[in-house]
Amino acid sequence: MQKKNQLIGTLFLLTAAVLWGFSFVFQNEGVDILDPFAFNGIRSLLGAIALVPVIFVIHIIAKKNGTYKKPSKQDTKAMLIGGFWCGLVLCTAGTLQTLGIKQGSGEAGFITTIYIVFVPILGIFLRQKIEGRVWIAVMMCFVGLYLLCGSFALNINQIYLLLCAFFFAIHILVIDHFAPKTDGVKLSALQFLVVGIIDCIIMIFVDCPTWNEIWLCFWPNLAYSGFVSCSIAYTCQIVGQKYISPTMGSLLMSLESVFAVVGGWLLQGDVMSAWQITGCAIIFAAIVIVQLPPDVFRLKKINNIKNVGVRPGLAPTEKNR
Repeated sequence: MQKKNQLIGTLFLLTAAVLWGFSFVFQNEGVDILDPFAFNGIRSLLGAIALVPVIFVIHIIAKKNGTYKKPSKQDTKAMLIGGFWCGLVLCTAGTLQTLGIKQGSGEAGFITTIYIVFVPILGIFLRQKIEGRVWIAVMMCFVGLYLLCGSFALNINQIYLLLCAFFFAIHILVIDHFAPKTDGVKLSALQFLVVGIIDCIIMIFVDCPTWNEIWLCFWPNLAYSGFVSCSIAYTCQIVGQKYISPTMGSLLMSLESVFAVVGGWLLQGDVMSAWQITGCAIIFAAIVIVQLPPDVFRLKKINNIKNVGVRPGLAPTEKNR
């Protein structure tokens, strides 16, 4: 039964990674029709709407199982505050990604995924100890970026994407702060609503699209980015993470960068050079190194200690595991 549940979790998270990866293609094509602020705002509103049925289904299941609990005023306040701050940071990250998406689906996917390396680095400000493997991963990302971008003289789109990765890392930390205090699906829907409102207000003053332009972009670009990428993929993540460990889950979901390249190749005919592919491989290796549990790196050290005559039971204990 446990193996079956792990298989179910793996399939759901792999599906989420595929859907998120291919969303880079539709986002890339969507900004050819709509202004980045308009595209990000409208797709975020669609994402908020798409999560409403998910919330109702979860409520029905909870009431049927007898696990439903009516939110208190304190819960509602935490929801509104969390939704605002998560939405504000997500709006910054998502808009920067949309501004830089013209760099290409595959490249955008890999540069964006560097947020996984940024997360532990930002932990410095939370007085968290940074392990040596994180700094190794940072250096690997620098090398990978050089090969992927051709030089350290980044163009404006690549700068947007790197900044986007930085704000996605901040978003992870903000989510980590508010998620335990409130319902995850409701928080996600509310943050998408905040993103949609902010970007649509900016859209009015920057480049307000016509209804004809919105309809022209709706299928498949807005529809996929809003409904599929937000609602279906997010639901797959929720279900999948119930059956699989956080480490394996994060590794599977980081495959979205790989599927972004596959999507760009299949749907847009994008082909990367050998150096760019090498850069992607190095960045992906850095992402894997950061996400692996500390035990993987400590096991060899402990075994070596045992081999030099330390009696069983006297090996150093792990702190803050």
